[in-house]
This record gives sequence, C-alpha cells and structure tokens, in this order.
Amino acid sequence: MKNLYFTSFILLLSQSFMNFSLAQSDFDHIVYKQDCNSSYIKSIEYKEYKESIKQLKIVQEKYGLLYGEEYILLAYNYAKLGKKKKAAKSLKEAWSNLFFDMNIVFESTELDPPAIMKGFKKSHMKIVEEGFENFGKLKTPFSDSLSKVLLKIDSIDQSIRKPPFYGSAGYEEIFIKTDSINLRNFQKLIRTVGFPGERIISNGDTFSSTLLLHSSYYTWFYEEMKEELLEQVRIGNMAPSRYLRWLDRHDYEFYKTIEFGILDIPEKGAYSENEIKEIKAKRLAYGLINHYPIPSKTLQFIRQ
Repeated sequence: MKNLYFTSFILLLSQSFMNFSLAQSDFDHIVYKQDCNSSYIKSIEYKEYKESIKQLKIVQEKYGLLYGEEYILLAYNYAKLGKKKKAAKSLKEAWSNLFFDMNIVFESTELDPPAIMKGFKKSHMKIVEEGFENFGKLKTPFSDSLSKVLLKIDSIDQSIRKPPFYGSAGYEEIFIKTDSINLRNFQKLIRTVGFPGERIISNGDTFSSTLLLHSSYYTWFYEEMKEELLEQVRIGNMAPSRYLRWLDRHDYEFYKTIEFGILDIPEKGAYSENEIKEIKAKRLAYGLINHYPIPSKTLQFIRQ
C-alpha cells in the first residue's frame, strides 16, 4: 500500500513537471560555475572588485541569468566599493532568484549577508526586504505536492533510527529492508522530477540532506546513482557541493581516499599546499568554486 501511495503521488508529480521542465535552462551548470570561478578569485583573493563585477556581467550575458550566490558576490563587491544602494539591489536580486549552490554562502565568511549589510540605511534595508518577500514566492507548480512526498520519505527514514524501534529485536534486518524501500522511492522521485535541490523546490536541502547522507551507506545506490546525480548537477538540479559531499561521505564510509576535502575529518590533519591545489582542481571539474573552504567549516565528521 505504501509503495502504491508513492507511485500514485509521483505519477501526479510527473504530470505537473512536464510543463515546468520545458522552461528549465539548457546549459551545462558545471561550465557555468567554472565561468564564475574567476569572479570569486578576483574579488575575495585579489580584492579586484570592479574586475569581479565585470566578469559576472559577462557570465550573466552569456547565460542569461545569475544564481543567488553570484548576486550575493555582486553585493559583496559593491559594498566593498562603498556603493551601498547597488549592494542592496544585488541582495534583493539574490533573494528574488533561485540559488544553485547555497552552501557557498553558508561556508563563506565574506559572503555573509548580515556582514554585507553592515552600514545599510533604512532605505537600503527596505530594498533587501523586498527580496525576502520575493524569496517566499519562489515555488514551482508542484512544490507543495513534492514537499509532502519528501516529508513522508524523510519521516520513514527518521522513524527507524529512533527508539523504541532502534536497537529492538530483529532491528538490523528490518532497518536494511526499510531503508532499501525508502531509497528506491527517493530514487524514483529523482528520476521523475529531478533531484530536489533549490531549482526544483525552494529549501529542498531541508528534506534531501539526510536522505542523501544515508544513501551513501549503500553501494547499490551509489553505483546506480553516481552518474545520474552528476547529470543532475549538469542540468542545475543538484548543487556541486552537495554532490561532492555525497561522494566523499561514501568513500569515507568505505575507508577509501577522500578526494574532495568536503568533510572535516579530525584524523586527517592539515592539508599541504599541494593537496589543496589538487583538491581545488578536482572540485572545479565538477563545478565547485575554488573559494569553497578545504575542509568545510561546518561539516565536521567523526566516524562512529
């Protein structure tokens, strides 16, 4: 009955998605991020704020858009140049548009919106607040339905990891079976509407983060979805940082070499200059900008 419930819901979602998918951007988002990379370097590493703005304008003209994190970089540049009103307008644009990889903002000291807004007048804050209002309206035609499906999958995922079920008699067998069914539903959802990132559902990471983490424990899911999820990065549904975190998490679970330095693993110790250079090159090949810290500042992981 549960699988019938999910199948019916996902069929309804697929019908809603057909019209929406036609409007999606058709460029390679990995290449888009690679084109944005120099803007971050010029701004944050070299303090060449005008050059960074110029590069972002070139990217915007080439692709017909900027994502939220790039608008925040624009705001940072304008704030550094003392152009508060332009900074406020850029922040408004950030919150009025979708984000592709919001983790860049979470991980960056420089791109912290409250820090950028320091010294703003009331008139500037009013402009930014208009963006906040717009952000709440960024919904696809099927956001509510998709949220219900994701919430259901997530609740099943969490229920088997809590008392009284956790650690009960026969727990391990039921745990693996339930996880497998649940991940099959998650897989079916991804294949139907795409990975539920910011472009598919605003604040999609709220629902998908834990599911993605737990999926990294299962070799079958990893092997079946590795290339499919990479394609979700390319078409803009899945953030590069999210994808590389999943790869690193899987490799760490199976005692393999961590390639992308996303997880902060205490036993690793400090990275050498050569390691950092190599990691940045590997990350950028998947669309993760060089500014993203090595290791992550917020993702410390200790093996249990």
